Amino acid sequence: MFTYVEAAGCTNACRHCASEGSPPYGGFFTVVELRGLVADGWRLYPYYEASAHPEFPEILAPDICGDGGDYLSTNGYGIARAKDPPGLFARLRELGWRWLSLTLHGLEEHHDWFVCRKGAYADIIRATELARASGFGLHWNLMPDNRNLEEMPGLLAVSRDMVGSNGWLCLPGHHANRRLWRYESLRPSVTDIRERLAPWIVEDVWKTSDGGKVEPEQMTEAYWLAKWRESVATGEGLDRFDFGVEPRPVLKITRQRQVFITDPPPMALLGDLSEGRAILEERAWQHAARPLCETPPPEAAALEGSGLLHPNGAGVRMKVISSMLYGPAAATTALTM
Repeated sequence: MFTYVEAAGCTNACRHCASEGSPPYGGFFTVVELRGLVADGWRLYPYYEASAHPEFPEILAPDICGDGGDYLSTNGYGIARAKDPPGLFARLRELGWRWLSLTLHGLEEHHDWFVCRKGAYADIIRATELARASGFGLHWNLMPDNRNLEEMPGLLAVSRDMVGSNGWLCLPGHHANRRLWRYESLRPSVTDIRERLAPWIVEDVWKTSDGGKVEPEQMTEAYWLAKWRESVATGEGLDRFDFGVEPRPVLKITRQRQVFITDPPPMALLGDLSEGRAILEERAWQHAARPLCETPPPEAAALEGSGLLHPNGAGVRMKVISSMLYGPAAATTALTM
């Protein structure tokens, strides 16, 4: 069973964050404590921004978070402030990391607004420069929203200059929590894309996960709702809507040492860390045995005709669940930061 542990907190409060990361940040679990959890049988990955932890990069050692990949997802905060960048990257290599994966939400003003921290864009630029100087691989994710479409050509130009490629355009999927429900007011529509995004970006740059050409008309909520109904009727393609997807369940250990199940929804408190892994994981399996919305509920009809875009069908199903759990309260909370 996979568990995220709130070891570092986060420097940002990104408006699309499905895990609801935010300051304060620092060291809420030490490296020694993390290794103790692993020894107790927990399968871990440190949340949220590892580079903000005082023991970075040691909290990303293979004996803590495994060696399943070599891409380090980061907002660059600790890297941009490193006292010895070559030494830092040398140690990251020793720990098995080879690439930095960084996400941008527009040029400087919009990016900083989106992640709710002034200077966040500058950190990404600085971390990119340091990584490049140390021969590290670089991957930029670029996220269109309905306020940044006109600046996407400029952002792509920066990406080409900094990392040698256009970067990877992607949209957030939806997960059932309050912050992502509030993000929905920023989700672009097919009309936004067709009328406001430079056509060459859709034609030549934006690709599907398997490298194919993106077709915005086949990403809308209305499209995915129809496919969901079709899959239920035929019993085929249900994996696109988050059925039978591993790893499940997914847990989170907070800085207060409470343990929650975060996936599948709804999120729920399982108990205190001191109760022991076996008891908490058994409660998680009991919770996960009751999946929500295996078939489109009446509330899903609200998405008929909707042109808002999602990268996959799972996001649409999760949005229906999220609207049932959080919609009325979250929808009235304005994005004012």
